[in-house]
Amino acid sequence: MTSRSKGLDYYFNKKSGKQYWVHKDLPQGWSKIIEADRRTYYFHISDEMGTRSLVTDGTDQEQAAQFYSKLSRKKTSDRADSRLYHMRCMNNWVKSVLIQEYSQKQSRVLDLACGKGGDMNKWARHNFQMYMGVDIALGSLEDAATRIQQNADLSRSDIHLWHRAVPLDHPHSFDVVSMQFAFHYMFCDEARATQFFVTLHSTLRPGGMFIATTIDPNRVIQKLMATVGGEEIVDGKVVGPAPIQLRDGKDRALCTIRMDPSTTTRLLRPTKDDRGFGLRYMFTLIDGDDEEAVNLPEYLIPSSLLHQMLDEHGFDLVLQENFQTFIGLHKDSHKSLLMKMNVLNFQGTISDVEWDIAGLYQVLAFKKRAA
Repeated sequence: MTSRSKGLDYYFNKKSGKQYWVHKDLPQGWSKIIEADRRTYYFHISDEMGTRSLVTDGTDQEQAAQFYSKLSRKKTSDRADSRLYHMRCMNNWVKSVLIQEYSQKQSRVLDLACGKGGDMNKWARHNFQMYMGVDIALGSLEDAATRIQQNADLSRSDIHLWHRAVPLDHPHSFDVVSMQFAFHYMFCDEARATQFFVTLHSTLRPGGMFIATTIDPNRVIQKLMATVGGEEIVDGKVVGPAPIQLRDGKDRALCTIRMDPSTTTRLLRPTKDDRGFGLRYMFTLIDGDDEEAVNLPEYLIPSSLLHQMLDEHGFDLVLQENFQTFIGLHKDSHKSLLMKMNVLNFQGTISDVEWDIAGLYQVLAFKKRAA
């Protein structure tokens, strides 16, 4: 149909009595709207709220690549000004312990989403045989190459960096594959997740280990349930349902999770045929005034879905623990590393909000089955 006053095509939903503008850049039956929070949402006219999702520029993977390529991490001397300094130190400690506990020395390591190479020294201290880093963010890989050149020990090591593609010239050749704070991107849809596990299986040797840090879906859902019925108000106007927000002692929101409306609907009213792919949300971490440590769309990985995928693709789950549990189990046996990596503040602890944010994550380890 065409609007006589504006000369624009529109859809009309007889059931709801609403009309929606036609957008040439969207598939037939889909429309979009800009809300008061200045975010653009798209939806199918047959079910506006049930199919509503946040629109982004380019794919989520392209967004991640652009964000991390441009991201400039603080220098060591400046990190004390960060609101998340001790949480960052704790994240690095968790990764170090995960490497030490769930990989062997002299391993052939594939580091997926290696970023700027921040974990290379962790692997070097564990005496790797060969390290290969892969990332979609070219700018991050350039920073990783600079890091290698400036470190005498790393420059003498067997290190390779690849952009985007995982080289498969020598299948089943890696002892361990690591993917830190990026595994959740693989679950945007079933095709991507399936391809990931197929590639992972062809990359690892039998008995090889995959280790990861990623979002804990159970903890996020707990937080979501606590917001049900709440509203987000901007400039005195209700702009949508209340997001998940973790605030510090000065009532500053350091972590915000905004679920896509369709994700909220699927989580609160699950159906038997919904396996759990594409549970999208917007994740924002604020490191300082006007400084975003993370501001990207991510995806939940329901535990039931993860377990199904592991079984279907020949892997056995070895470890799945919330960060808080993992830290509690290993803090005494790795106490010297805890102190060395500045995990604790001058009071011998970390802030409540940093501990709360850490609880949003989990550690994973699973092993490729023998033939």
